Amino acid sequence: MAIIEITGWRPGFLKVSCTTTLRVATGVGLAKAKAITDGVLRDERQRVEVPDAEAHQLVLSLRELGASAEVIDGTGAPTS
Repeated sequence: MAIIEITGWRPGFLKVSCTTTLRVATGVGLAKAKAITDGVLRDERQRVEVPDAEAHQLVLSLRELGASAEVIDGTGAPTS
C-alpha cells in the first residue's frame, strides 16, 4: 500500500470532485471522504492509503482537481 499526502489546495479547487475521487480510490464512505476534503480546505495535511498501483494516478487526479498531493514512503519522505 502507498500513502498519499494531500498538503494543500489552490484557487479553483474542485471540492465535490475531490471528495468523489477520494471515495472511489480509497473505498471510504462519503462522510470520511468529505472530512478529508474539508481538512484540506482548512490547510491540514491529510493522508490516505491506496494500493501501490493506483497511487500515482490518484496524485495526478488530485492535482488536476486543484489539490497539492504527493506519494510518500513510510518515513514521511516524498518518493517523487
